[in-house]
Amino acid sequence: MNKIPDKFDYVRSHKSKDKIFYRFTDNFQVVYIVEVCIFKYDVYVVKFYQKRHRLSNKRFNFKNVGITEANIFNFLKILNTVLSISLELLQEKRDISFGFLGAPTEEELDIKLNSNNINIDNTVRNTIKYRIYYRYCNRYLNPKDFDYVTIKTTSIILLKNKKYFNQKLTDQDIVNEIVNNILPNL
Repeated sequence: MNKIPDKFDYVRSHKSKDKIFYRFTDNFQVVYIVEVCIFKYDVYVVKFYQKRHRLSNKRFNFKNVGITEANIFNFLKILNTVLSISLELLQEKRDISFGFLGAPTEEELDIKLNSNNINIDNTVRNTIKYRIYYRYCNRYLNPKDFDYVTIKTTSIILLKNKKYFNQKLTDQDIVNEIVNNILPNL
């Protein structure tokens, strides 16, 4: 695993049986919430959003505005922070696997602009965030430690822990679990 570069300081705010919450503040004084949902087979789905959007049904669909050097650096530090939280969880419980959903932006959800990529169940294939998260995970998480199960049609990445994941489960079992149990609960 490559060394994680600069990140924001974060705190664990609270934990329940099936969720863990963290928060941090970025370079622009925007507070972020990292929500980790715990599913069957010790799959931890990691999601994050700006605190000001916490009550919105579209909180995962917003994107950082403007492509400036400051915004790009800030976004990379956000990703580094989310990865640091994930690795901290892995230190606490060695057998977990991770799931990431590349939530579509509002533009990607627009039928007029993107009808070819919107599925019947309103998931979106091959989103911008999916492509970013996939490249980012490949850079920092060693394929020797994780099997990458990607579902491009719904923009999902599962990093299956090679050391501890139930070896009897097939990738199709995992896809079925994601489609039938994880996606409806996100």
